[in-house]
Amino acid sequence: MDIQKEREAFEAWLFKEYPGAKDFMIVYRPDENIYEHRPTQVRWEAWQAAKAQAVPDGCMVVDSEPNRKVLEKLSYIFPDICDSRIFVAAYKAMIEAQEPTND
Repeated sequence: MDIQKEREAFEAWLFKEYPGAKDFMIVYRPDENIYEHRPTQVRWEAWQAAKAQAVPDGCMVVDSEPNRKVLEKLSYIFPDICDSRIFVAAYKAMIEAQEPTND
């Protein structure tokens, strides 16, 4: 995480949410990565914690079970396969292959 870019994004959000507070909320000490205004610091810490748990670029969150739309798309792409159990098994295998292992 590029802390400078994140701080800029955070401050853009902050001033959009609290437009009149720019003067007293912005005092930032980069050497300590803190804001002097305590409520701003709490928001900054929450922002960083949420960002740390965000989905990485190039990835997305998907259901562990295929939904109807997924099954319809698969049957459209593979019209010769009539058994949806094959699609369900293939989908689950792809999800399982992406799960971290304890190796």
